Amino acid sequence: MPQNQITLPPVYVGAEPISTNFTLGGWSTGRLPGMGEMMQFGPFIMRAVTEWDAQFKNGLSLIDSSLSQELGAARGGRPENISTVEGIQRELDLRHQLSERRRSEIQQLSSAADQFYGGDPLALTLHQQVNKAILRMGRSRNQEEIYRLAQASHEAAYKRRFPVEALGRLNQQTAALRARLANVQRAQAEAAARAAAQRAQAEAAARAAAQRAQAEAAARAAAQRAQAEAAARAEAERAQAEAAARA
Repeated sequence: MPQNQITLPPVYVGAEPISTNFTLGGWSTGRLPGMGEMMQFGPFIMRAVTEWDAQFKNGLSLIDSSLSQELGAARGGRPENISTVEGIQRELDLRHQLSERRRSEIQQLSSAADQFYGGDPLALTLHQQVNKAILRMGRSRNQEEIYRLAQASHEAAYKRRFPVEALGRLNQQTAALRARLANVQRAQAEAAARAAAQRAQAEAAARAAAQRAQAEAAARAAAQRAQAEAAARAEAERAQAEAAARA
């Protein structure tokens, strides 16, 4: 039975073969990677990706609770208030602060995540990753350094997914809060309009009542004057009649 038989790792079964265009990848002037190095890199990355993917999926379920804790700490112990314009605006400001923090984290992690492959490793197929790694192997004699840089790139790329996911949640919450703010502002405007209409109606009713009272008072005064004048005339006529009788 032959010794040292080479067995292809499962990741290459049915996959596109590794590029062998050594004249276009910079190897014409560099070191040609050994077959063992090329054969080992795929399984190595698969193990790293599997490990980080599991950690990402486990951590993904904690993003909502983590954001809630951060928001609670940022409120300084005050309860969330999304029933008033001021309360909603405060919540929007808090989420803006957290979003800026996440953008800063994404920027910092991106420099490490995209360094080895020249872009997001999670956006590349395994075949593309291996080809790019082989190019790097052709320029370096330190295989361990290549593996370390590749793993660091994948690690940073997965770590970047956490702030990316958190930023997405914050954007969703911000959109919902803005919609709620618009509803609250519209409700306040409608309530103010109703109050103004009711106030105008009450003022009109008060003016009408005052006018009626004034008219009634004027009518009573006129009636009293007419009654007094009639009594005076009657008294004058009686006095005149008595004087005529005495004469």
